[in-house]
Amino acid sequence: MQDKEILEDLLNDEKELSSLLNTFACECANVKLKNLFLNLLDTTQANQQKVFNMMQNNGYYPVSYTHLRAHETL
Repeated sequence: MQDKEILEDLLNDEKELSSLLNTFACECANVKLKNLFLNLLDTTQANQQKVFNMMQNNGYYPVSYTHLRAHETL
């Protein structure tokens, strides 16, 4: 596997984990457990941002800012 494929895999895993943790936290009846899920969600999202930044810095995830400019005219 190339670096790009590894990072894509990792980013997709982090996205999936974030989604699951969010669902678990929303549906949790135990406050302590809910807080644990929320802490894990924060950590997962921070890791996701790091992977995204690595991909973007290496040109693996180009971001277009065109849509932002379209909103500025509204």
